[in-house]
Amino acid sequence: MTTRGTVAVLFGGRSSEHEVSCTTAGGVLGAIDRDRWDVLAVGIGRDGSWTVQSDNPAEWALSDGEMRHVEPSERRVLLPAVAGDRQWSVESGGIVSPLALVDVAFPVLHGPWGEDGTIQGALELLDVRYVGAGVLASAVGMDKQFMKATSCSALARHSSRVARRSRRSGCPSSSSRRAPAQAWESPASTRGRRSTPRSRMP
Repeated sequence: MTTRGTVAVLFGGRSSEHEVSCTTAGGVLGAIDRDRWDVLAVGIGRDGSWTVQSDNPAEWALSDGEMRHVEPSERRVLLPAVAGDRQWSVESGGIVSPLALVDVAFPVLHGPWGEDGTIQGALELLDVRYVGAGVLASAVGMDKQFMKATSCSALARHSSRVARRSRRSGCPSSSSRRAPAQAWESPASTRGRRSTPRSRMP
């Protein structure tokens, strides 16, 4: 007999793309195999509150061209107080009750405070497994300036043919980069740590 797991789908958020995230959540909720997974739908309001929401995909679908948003709820989600604890709880009317033993989180947040490595950092702090890119990749991918610089640095390490192609796209070639490249790291993920310089480029 296959053991069912529990996935917590996180959506909404504080950014201007709140409604877009809710629409995305509808698609994700509809795609999850309910024969294998129990689903916990966690909506993050514009005020940053985490609440239990409906896991019915139809309730998050577009309706007459209007996108949904996370409605206020008294059922507030409480994350584990200790790293590695799978027990998520719910607080309602001052009473705290067990909610679910979460095996993996599925963030579908768009924009800042979710797509930029912040939610990933919070989940890693609690040792919660999650779907998607890690803290650094999320932060770099969100910041287009750092993403281009990182891509250019990687391209410059390849052959001269690739380097010529990178110059046509506006990336500096290896011959124009004399200073050692620094490793790009997310402030959210490396606060309190120094970035480790990479080796000098050829």
